[in-house]
Amino acid sequence: MKLVDKVVLFVFGAVLVAYIVYVYDKNTKLGSQQSLRVPLLKDKLIWKPQDVVMKRAPQDAVLKRAVDALKVQHPIKPNITKALVLKNPAPQSFLSDKILQDGLKISFIRNKLQVNIVEENEKALVYWLSMAKYKMIKMTGNTLILFSNQLDMSVPPYFQRFPFHRVPQNDKEMLYVLQSGGTFLMKAILTGIIKRIIWIRPSWIKKPSSAAYSKQMIGIGMIKTKTRISYCTCQSNKCIIQGSNKATTQCHLKMNVLVENLKETSYQKKSMEKNWLPQADILLHIDSTYFGYISPSAMLSKMIPDGKVLEKIDNLSKKLFCPKSIPDEIYIDRLMLKAIEYSLIEKECAKNNTKKIKTGPFAKCVGVRKANFKMDAEIYKFLKRKLVDTEIPYLCSKYSQFVDFLIKEMSTSLTQRRIPQLGILKLTGFCLSTTVKAPGQFGLCKGSKAFGQTTKFMPSHRPTMKEIKAKIDLLRPFLKRLAVKSVKTITFCRNVRHGYAPRLFLPLIETSLLKSFNISFPRFTLNYDRHILGHKQGWFYRTYLKDTL
Repeated sequence: MKLVDKVVLFVFGAVLVAYIVYVYDKNTKLGSQQSLRVPLLKDKLIWKPQDVVMKRAPQDAVLKRAVDALKVQHPIKPNITKALVLKNPAPQSFLSDKILQDGLKISFIRNKLQVNIVEENEKALVYWLSMAKYKMIKMTGNTLILFSNQLDMSVPPYFQRFPFHRVPQNDKEMLYVLQSGGTFLMKAILTGIIKRIIWIRPSWIKKPSSAAYSKQMIGIGMIKTKTRISYCTCQSNKCIIQGSNKATTQCHLKMNVLVENLKETSYQKKSMEKNWLPQADILLHIDSTYFGYISPSAMLSKMIPDGKVLEKIDNLSKKLFCPKSIPDEIYIDRLMLKAIEYSLIEKECAKNNTKKIKTGPFAKCVGVRKANFKMDAEIYKFLKRKLVDTEIPYLCSKYSQFVDFLIKEMSTSLTQRRIPQLGILKLTGFCLSTTVKAPGQFGLCKGSKAFGQTTKFMPSHRPTMKEIKAKIDLLRPFLKRLAVKSVKTITFCRNVRHGYAPRLFLPLIETSLLKSFNISFPRFTLNYDRHILGHKQGWFYRTYLKDTL
């Protein structure tokens, strides 16, 4: 074979291979398009994870099922484009958050203490890591003084890209920290910013083995098995592999953390000991659950024993509402409060014997007493007018008939409830399960527990005003003993989304704490996190807002 023939054959083969690769890559891209969510009536073909596939043919099958179901319910040819909703995830930004950066830098320049009011413990971790990145606190060796009802030291699964023993330097690394599982305490320890934890627990937590004061050194390391790498923790000469709870003797320790456990009745005396309190690099974190531990899910189940009713209202909210911001979340919650108030008016008017009142609390009963009046229809009209006729995309679906069905079901569910049940729904409210930056769902603001589910390891505790005042009185002298320059930051976590905060007492708790901070630390800046539930005023205050709907 001549050289020219060989060259031609080689070029032809190369072109053929390139064409095959191109066709394969094109088919792969077609198959990996973003998943479709098909909202259909009566939950017959609601989107499920198994509908997300990597090939084109199954996606066509999903569309076919959607069209068939829509044709059955509506003989007129449906608009398929309205039945499909493509949801793009919101861009994540933590360390590049300009408001967060500016707030921290201003406090640092003015030499002021930063007091941050946050919604979730995870956001406190974001502030700590951001301050470490900007050298406002040390990157290693800080002491955390924690006022909380529990010390959760759950270790996340091993993740190769986790910034182990260093501060995250960009948004990607921060996401690896926040999405890795485990608790905010252990994540802070694994990044290295915390070396010592002083946990002050409330007196209402009663355990037989709880001493007034105890301390232990916990070692954290890694172990490599045949299949994976895992974290392991060591204490009292015993090492445990995380995730399997198996003992091991091959844990390669990487860091240690000193954990001290005190009852609130003994930390005052302990703080008077010489050299016990650190003189620098203190992070003070106060969780609202230190004052009380109340489950809104249990309260709802007590007033509405039928769990299916609560689940229906919760599921309807998740399918109907998709707020994109905190103002959207508050607006939808106020719409639902208004709908609940309409149902309450109907119930109250049924009890009122006066036929015609032009003034007073039962003035609206004049219209309610008409023979052809139906409250569920009025609620339906109100919600549809506020949700469908607005340009702001509050709804998860753009398919009008699906939205109509959900709104009608919600209106009927509310009007079928009794007055006490409507009262507890109004008090509980509706919110996202997590902050807007995380993938949350909008529903009853019941916390992380399912309806009727109880906490086996943590007893509920409803505080009194006298008890809260006693805790604040104990805290004030303790704060005065802390050197002013030793406390680098203070965070107070409301913890309403999580579900166990004493919501009714939060305004009193927060105001009392701020007064105590003002006495002990005359120079500090107060920052309310942008993603806090209910904004500055708080979640409970929302029921007193002026009606502008």
